[in-house]
Amino acid sequence: MREEIVQFGEENRLTGILTHSQESKADKPLVIILNAGIVHHVGPNRLHVKMARHLAKVHFDVLRFDLSGLGESMPAAPGKGYEEQSIVDIREALDMMWVRFGERRIILAGICSGADNAYRTALEDVRVSGLILLDPYAYQNTTAQISDLAKRAQDPERWKRLAGRLLSGTDAEDGDEDIMEDDNDRIPPEREIFGQQLQTLTDRRVRMLLLYTSSVRHLINAKNQFHQTFKEFDFSDQLEVDVLAHVDHTYTELSSQNELMTRLDTWLAERT
Repeated sequence: MREEIVQFGEENRLTGILTHSQESKADKPLVIILNAGIVHHVGPNRLHVKMARHLAKVHFDVLRFDLSGLGESMPAAPGKGYEEQSIVDIREALDMMWVRFGERRIILAGICSGADNAYRTALEDVRVSGLILLDPYAYQNTTAQISDLAKRAQDPERWKRLAGRLLSGTDAEDGDEDIMEDDNDRIPPEREIFGQQLQTLTDRRVRMLLLYTSSVRHLINAKNQFHQTFKEFDFSDQLEVDVLAHVDHTYTELSSQNELMTRLDTWLAERT
């Protein structure tokens, strides 16, 4: 395995780390890991570093880079919004990888906003053959909501905290622990639109892995719920969903990171 600093894009303003596999294989897709929010290319809890090095050991060449204005990449010229500029940046990364390794299939991977940018780019660029989406957009499933409420009601510590706030005269809603750690400014498309877009990618034979964590347990907490929510669509075997109910949004625990690597190994072995 060898790591190399690369600069690319217009005026070489984008910077990343290219992790070369020990034995690059032309039949293996290239992998590009995208920023999670405003975290630079090491990823939350150095997750992107670990992903890249792990995948390189199993013969994938991997790029992790910073979008315009993040980490070590220079800002872009004004004129484009965040989403539009992100797609431009990612497509420049695709260009660079094809120059370096030839016209191979490409998998985009990302957490949260990184997942959003990955799937939006896939809709616009046919070079993307696979997506690894960690906590992508999630939509309320009634079964998930009932299950989550029941689980919370059975938590004795939650009742103790509630009793403490009542006795102290604190508003029960102040600092409510029920607020999801995933809450942010992401505005998902309408459920039907997201389903139609996933259907478009399915019809194009793009392989997709969607992994949800405990941060969206109020929306989805069992993998069958995803297909219930999108039951009018036929994603066949192109789209695989799993729920890692005991894992937090940024894979803080080493055991969670190891579980993710194992999950990726299985999916990549079966789908690439």
